[in-house]
Amino acid sequence: MVAERMVHKLPDRMSDREGALVEPAAVALHAIRQIRLSPGDSCSVFGVGPIGY
Repeated sequence: MVAERMVHKLPDRMSDREGALVEPAAVALHAIRQIRLSPGDSCSVFGVGPIGY
């Protein structure tokens, strides 16, 4: 069972496929903010899963 506060309704205009990418995109954005990347900077991402694959 998942706590109600952890569930978010997708907007009607967003497909399930797009919704599935929200969490991985949020993780990537958080990482970029943590390491303070700027436009034009380069980095490498290693790991398994949708972010590092």
